[in-house]
Amino acid sequence: MARRIGFSAVVLVCCFWVLCHAYLVDANSVRVCAFLDSGIPAPERMPVFLFETAFDGYTWNYHAEHLGAKGQWRLRWTDFDHAPEGREVHWNSAFAWYLRGLGEGYRHHTGETLRNSMFRASIWANPILLVLALLVLPVLAARRYGSLSGSVVALGMISGQTFYDGFTPGYPDHHGLIALALLGMVLGIVWAGAGWVQAGDGDAFGLPTSVARARRWMIFSALCGAAGLWFSAVSATMLLLAVGSGALAAALTFGRAPADAVFQPLLWRVWAFWGAAASLVFYLIEYFPQHMGWRLEVNHPLYALAWLGGGGILAIAGEWLATGARKPFPWRRLVWPALAAAALPLTILIGGEAVYTMRNGLLLRIHAYLEEFLPLARLIANRHTTWFMAVGGFPALPALTALPLLSNRTPRGTKAVLLTLLVTAILMAALQLCQARWGLLAELTHIALAGVLIPQLWRLLPVRGAGRLAGVAGMLALGFVFLKPATANKFPPAWKQYRQGARPGVDFGQGIALLHRQVARTIRNDAAGRPVVLLSSPDSSCMLGAFGGFRTVGTFYWENVGGLETAARMLTARTDAEALALMRAHGVTHVVLMPWGDFTAPFLVALGESGTTLQNTFAYRVLVNGAVPPGTRRLPFPPTDSPHELARQLDQRVVLLKVE
Repeated sequence: MARRIGFSAVVLVCCFWVLCHAYLVDANSVRVCAFLDSGIPAPERMPVFLFETAFDGYTWNYHAEHLGAKGQWRLRWTDFDHAPEGREVHWNSAFAWYLRGLGEGYRHHTGETLRNSMFRASIWANPILLVLALLVLPVLAARRYGSLSGSVVALGMISGQTFYDGFTPGYPDHHGLIALALLGMVLGIVWAGAGWVQAGDGDAFGLPTSVARARRWMIFSALCGAAGLWFSAVSATMLLLAVGSGALAAALTFGRAPADAVFQPLLWRVWAFWGAAASLVFYLIEYFPQHMGWRLEVNHPLYALAWLGGGGILAIAGEWLATGARKPFPWRRLVWPALAAAALPLTILIGGEAVYTMRNGLLLRIHAYLEEFLPLARLIANRHTTWFMAVGGFPALPALTALPLLSNRTPRGTKAVLLTLLVTAILMAALQLCQARWGLLAELTHIALAGVLIPQLWRLLPVRGAGRLAGVAGMLALGFVFLKPATANKFPPAWKQYRQGARPGVDFGQGIALLHRQVARTIRNDAAGRPVVLLSSPDSSCMLGAFGGFRTVGTFYWENVGGLETAARMLTARTDAEALALMRAHGVTHVVLMPWGDFTAPFLVALGESGTTLQNTFAYRVLVNGAVPPGTRRLPFPPTDSPHELARQLDQRVVLLKVE
């Protein structure tokens, strides 16, 4: 009873932490905007700002606001960018409807405009999801592995910096959903014993005592993994490959050990079948019947086929390894699973850019300048993060996992589960070192590993005496290492700003968001109700377009590679006449340039234009030299009705041009 009470207290404290953080961020945003909007009539006020790097969040709000327009109830087309034509969009419709529902609910109770309501409600979007997840996943962990495991999972979900970033208040993006779905997939495999089952009277920690029980958890894992494929096919695929590698490593390592548990290949077949079937259902929900095609950047039936093939390979190879390789390897049985698994990568290899836009040469060259695609060491060298912020206390986990793996007191099946998770976590950490964007997946594997490792270490400690006290002290120290970042980097800054009252100060990131908010209002006032097509840097395009409801040209989304190239050619044009001709051809009405987010130099390199220097580009002449090209008119900024000179305070020279 005491353990259950303690576990319940941990979960409630975690939920309280998340909700308090969301409340503080929401209150701070409203206070800052109210102070800056003093004197502006309420109907003319812009939406509240979002988290400083929530560029996708701004775009999500735009998509959700326009959901249902022209009979499009799924996210298949947008006019947000690639003006004037617009372009395909392949984001998850369910998350867009979730945001729309929150916005409609807020509008119903306040009478605000839909856009303003959606921005305000979207501050809470992912914190709400995290609280719901805290009431499910840790509870399942506690029921399966005990209260200590449930507590570790709950604390890991709020203390893991990269994991929690997906649920940051004011960051309405699908990364949180991806994290939850794939964490559920990994935990389900763990609770199923990673394919290992002990006898009904066995006492190995955490292993199921029947195939039927393990099967239920494998189905749970498969459904979560299929949802992960729906939300992000590439993320789910990487983790599926890592999990499969971990399972094979466990079968190879412990296949010859004395049998206190048995590897059950049927469980991996069940997992693959249910995962493939569910991912196919999600594909039909999203694309059937009007939008079925060959876009392999997102969920597609070929992913279901690959999952089926991969599950077959895992079952066949795992069974052979777990039996000590006493028989010849069953090559013939692998033919059909291998062909099924190979269909997806072969189609991408043969089809190239036509089926997988990420192979586009321009995108690949541009990715070399985007932080999420850079090696982690480079970001740290550039002081954009630190090793501890990026990986937390993960280096301690492999060392600690070695203790039960080397202990004779740890049953073989438990070792197999630990090794499966350890290999998965190491592979994802290696992927994070290559590209920083994989940190989210790496950290969720840390949470799952800790949820098994900590309870197993506790079981290995002496029941009484100095050994138990030393173990308790060590676990408290480990908890401090993992929890301290959450305490230092999330809640306190928001609390400090909240205590400043009705006129709080803002940091640089908030200031940049507020500056874009002010620019969007200036453009909207100048347009006087007429449609706006905006040319700006990719990140500014997301923020300004969503704030003002404008159409834009260039953003970084893979579906918008054509618009990105068009914007790049406008900004790097050698002559003003060339730039103006391109703008008029694409209906551009306004141009916004500022040093922050300026991407002209990378565009110039990515386009490979010979004979053009940065100083000869349209953007440089306008922003640095102060030129006003013929056919354009400069708009005064900051607006005359605003006493707050954010541009000067942020050391940003903002240039607004109206294309005549």
